[in-house]
Amino acid sequence: MVDIIIHRHMNIGTGAAESEDYLTESFYETDEYKKLLDFENKQTILLGRTGSGKTALIKMLHANKNISSIEINPDNFVIQYIRNNSFIQEMKSLDINLSVYYKFLWLHEIISGIIKHMFPDNESASFWGIIFGDLNQNKNIDELKKYLQNNDGIFFKPATMENIVNGLDCFIKTKLGNKNIAEISTGIGSEQKRTIQSQISMQLNNEHIRNLINTLCVLQEYFGTNTRKKIVVTIDDLDKDWANEDCKYDLLNALQESILMFKGTPNIKIVISLRSDMLAKTIEVTEKQPDKSLALTIKLHWTREMLSLLVDKKLEYVYKYQYKSQTPVTFKTMFACKVGDMPGNRYIMEKIFLRPRDIISFVNFVLTAASVDGARVEARHIIEAESKYRTYLIDALKYEWKSLFPNIDIYLKSVRELFNDAFSFSEIFSKYEMIQNTLLDAENIENDKLVQAFLSCNKDSCRVKNIQNLLNALFTSGILGKIEVNNIIYSDNDSPKLGMFDFDDCKFQIHPIFRKMDLNHK
Repeated sequence: MVDIIIHRHMNIGTGAAESEDYLTESFYETDEYKKLLDFENKQTILLGRTGSGKTALIKMLHANKNISSIEINPDNFVIQYIRNNSFIQEMKSLDINLSVYYKFLWLHEIISGIIKHMFPDNESASFWGIIFGDLNQNKNIDELKKYLQNNDGIFFKPATMENIVNGLDCFIKTKLGNKNIAEISTGIGSEQKRTIQSQISMQLNNEHIRNLINTLCVLQEYFGTNTRKKIVVTIDDLDKDWANEDCKYDLLNALQESILMFKGTPNIKIVISLRSDMLAKTIEVTEKQPDKSLALTIKLHWTREMLSLLVDKKLEYVYKYQYKSQTPVTFKTMFACKVGDMPGNRYIMEKIFLRPRDIISFVNFVLTAASVDGARVEARHIIEAESKYRTYLIDALKYEWKSLFPNIDIYLKSVRELFNDAFSFSEIFSKYEMIQNTLLDAENIENDKLVQAFLSCNKDSCRVKNIQNLLNALFTSGILGKIEVNNIIYSDNDSPKLGMFDFDDCKFQIHPIFRKMDLNHK
């Protein structure tokens, strides 16, 4: 058997697509990617956990030479139109529903991005001359020409959008008797709020949104006669801190409503990436029917076999193109050593969350440990890497869930201290005081709703609810699995949370990476 050389500083990627140097060369093509390339398929919301490959798929779309791609940064979008906009801040201070306004902003941002990409010379007259020249004159085009004349350069000049917002601001203040918002903010009633919302909706729908839809109709006709052009607009990083919590879900809902309007446009696809918990929260907050949103989703799903093939692809590239080695190296051959009674590659699979970022991170930790000693991966390298991966994973979970579960590491500690094997709801409920004492070690308790609930509870009814919420937080984040017919089921896109009967029917088990280590493996 030929030894596989582990080179110093060797790795198989960063695990983060945004900083991956050789993503395109070692990309593992999944069915989800094929769906994105199919412009007849209008499923456009990439749904998956952090590290599940959403950004990698979007980067591959941008790398595809057969597609014209446009990227919209949600943070820049919010900074430009919301954070620094005094009108928006004033309306938010009055608790005015701005969903129509957000929809207008998303539509404008997407359509103007498409138009500026198609005609980068920034000459609106040139663009519309070509568009109108290729199409038969009709009512839509006549109305659109008037709109463009009244809002010169709306798709090219940022100042035009500012003028539109300022016009809306003046219109609303006129309706309020030219009073400053500060003058009325303390005494405004629900009826007056409804009037303001009605006026905002009327102004946007009567002119701007209607004409954006008109523009979309013209683009549909144009692309219907120019079928070789293919454009994809991508919006990534929607799970980061790009907006305040008080408007984030309204913005996400408005984005989904905007995407629906492009379903009938040939060869234009709007692709966004979203965590499954954020989609569920958006549906809950906005009280909308989930069917429309779910119909648009492409759910990212990884199996052990798929992740193994992903590592194979990356190892092949590293050895063949970086180190010029002709020796075939696979995940199975590199990790052929036994950890206890289990092959190394299988042991790693048992310990990770089933996401690309996790398998890449774990393998890199092993390579770092093995490169210090020599050529061959041994069990001790995997055990050393396991400890480092566990620390990395806890930090990653704290960052991923900081807005919903600010002390996810303390939640884990409260259960791990008590149970290393399967346990029932009644068993964990009987340890309520011990769990409560551990949760008191949490930081920033005042911002943690779950910990606050434990502190304020003095009845059995709320104790039951608190334990349910604790288990649900651990399950949703992937730390806890539920046992069904001898199988451990973890949170996924189809079942992101525990069901109401799971607390009665299931036992629970901490994920293997977080169980207390078996010292016999060392």
